[in-house]
Amino acid sequence: MTENKNQRTAKQTRRPLVRYLIAIGISLLLILLSLILHGFFSPDQTAQFAIDTGIVVGTEGDVVMPQSAAYSIIQGVADTSSVLSSPDWDYIRRVCRIRMLCDSLFTAGVLVFGFGGLIFVAQNGAFDGLTYSIRQLGILFQLGRKWGGEHESFRDYQKRRAEKPKNPFAHLLICGGVLLLAAFILTQVFERL
Repeated sequence: MTENKNQRTAKQTRRPLVRYLIAIGISLLLILLSLILHGFFSPDQTAQFAIDTGIVVGTEGDVVMPQSAAYSIIQGVADTSSVLSSPDWDYIRRVCRIRMLCDSLFTAGVLVFGFGGLIFVAQNGAFDGLTYSIRQLGILFQLGRKWGGEHESFRDYQKRRAEKPKNPFAHLLICGGVLLLAAFILTQVFERL
């Protein structure tokens, strides 16, 4: 058993670069999925995103952009066609894409960082009581099991769990933290537009 444990530990420490590449790949997939769902690659969906998020607001003949810049719109109604035909469409598209990218980076960062944090918390025993009680409940309802058999105490369960090799999680925390930092920087850029 000790030999098997040593082999697993050695295997986990041999490939740190692979873990980082996998975390980066998952992060990029999450970002791409979020961008596709926001409509990053479609002008019509970008214009609709501008209206839905309040980047473009229809008011008495004007469309108000962030930082109080006004742009004319047909009859004061902000709709997709009026935003697309706006003379400032390039600026609107640029602002929307920065906002979409910021939202996508934040979403992916929270998911990746949260998953790494969940692994860290679970390995430090935060869920030991819950998993022990569910396991004991499962044993209680097993068919064909005789009552009064050997019973593992909670402390024995914790000792056994502590002997298992730990799953690495730092790569998830680092990748998630970088994504959250990038989202914060893009938020500051967006607020200055």
